[in-house]
Amino acid sequence: MKKIYILSYLLFCLSSQAMASDQGKIFPEMSGKTFAGTKVDIPNDLKGKISFITLGFGRESSKISEIWVKEFLKKYYKVKGVDFYIFPMLGDSIFVKGVSKVLEPTLRSQTPPEGQKHVMLVYQPLEPIKKYLDHSEDEKTYFYLVNKKGEIVWSDRGKFTLVKFANFKKNMTKLLKR
Repeated sequence: MKKIYILSYLLFCLSSQAMASDQGKIFPEMSGKTFAGTKVDIPNDLKGKISFITLGFGRESSKISEIWVKEFLKKYYKVKGVDFYIFPMLGDSIFVKGVSKVLEPTLRSQTPPEGQKHVMLVYQPLEPIKKYLDHSEDEKTYFYLVNKKGEIVWSDRGKFTLVKFANFKKNMTKLLKR
């Protein structure tokens, strides 16, 4: 039993340090319109509220993001001053621009009306964002907790685990107390 506690503690420590290089950075610039038609200008729109952000690079990221967002909403959906964004990262290739007229309405129709103001497809060069946020080529899904100044205070990547979410909640609790 003692080994399980030690292993859990080590995993928690590793998870909390997983993407420490992002901490303190201002979230990168992104702009566009949500599925609800609201203009979004990141990082300016992050200021004054705590934000949970998911970035998805690829189709498989949607299922991973869905689990994280579902858990986030259970705990924080009605908390004043807390918001969330889901950013599928599509890039700016000619192919993406060509299929966007079909892709966007399809994805919008699959998003519940109450969630449409939180989803914005990102059609801009991805490499500068990946480099700034130190993303690897292996991982497709990233999560960020951003403070009221637009600074990243926590980040992680990949599949949902209870250890990762406990670390997220710990950081969220600190922000909510400020």
